[in-house]
Amino acid sequence: ACCARRTASASTGAVCDDNSMGVAVPKSMPNYRSYFGRTVEIVYGSQTVYATVNDCGSMGGGSRVLDLQPGVWKAFGFSSCRAWGLRTVKYRFL
Repeated sequence: ACCARRTASASTGAVCDDNSMGVAVPKSMPNYRSYFGRTVEIVYGSQTVYATVNDCGSMGGGSRVLDLQPGVWKAFGFSSCRAWGLRTVKYRFL
């Protein structure tokens, strides 16, 4: 699995497992905590997946905006985080 058993306690402490439909936002994002609990619509190709913001992190020094948990990249049809890798997606917070 690519995520710990729980998100960082500094964020929500939500369970993170092989089916989690959550995402992390970067701590460098202004007011990043205000995004916790919000739904984000993520579009990759012709597919749309909805996830919940439940974590935060350094995100590669701020080079990424969303870090997807396993259920999200699986919903896009990928079998592992290595297969998903680093991809460009469209997203919007609802």
